[in-house]
Amino acid sequence: MFAANKSNDSGGDGDRRELNTIVGKGSVIEGKIKIKNSVRIDGKIKGEITSTGTVTIGSDGEVEGTINATNVIVGGRVRGKMNVKSKIILEKNSVLIGDLVTQKLNIAEGAIFDGNCIMDDKNAPVKPGQTKSDQETGK
Repeated sequence: MFAANKSNDSGGDGDRRELNTIVGKGSVIEGKIKIKNSVRIDGKIKGEITSTGTVTIGSDGEVEGTINATNVIVGGRVRGKMNVKSKIILEKNSVLIGDLVTQKLNIAEGAIFDGNCIMDDKNAPVKPGQTKSDQETGK
């Protein structure tokens, strides 16, 4: 009923774009949440969210804690840490206070980001004590 697309080109047993869970406006959840595929949050979550797909935080959504996911789209407010395999999108008027690790980061004009960011490119690993520029120059 809520699936964006049920085809699966990855060969796995679930489509990461499939929306399995919605935390509605007015809902408050505390604790650890593990979700196969994607989740949309329009309420409040305090704790840890782990998703194999995309975590979407709507304009009324709030998360305080840690998010582990393939992709994250923030339209509301997040305070905490994010470990994202692929991409984070901060939409206009969103607020992210905390640290993040991701391969790609897209910050729209009007979004607020206050924290640290590590751009982790899995295809170009950096050795401990080496910077990206050191790696490019062969040091």
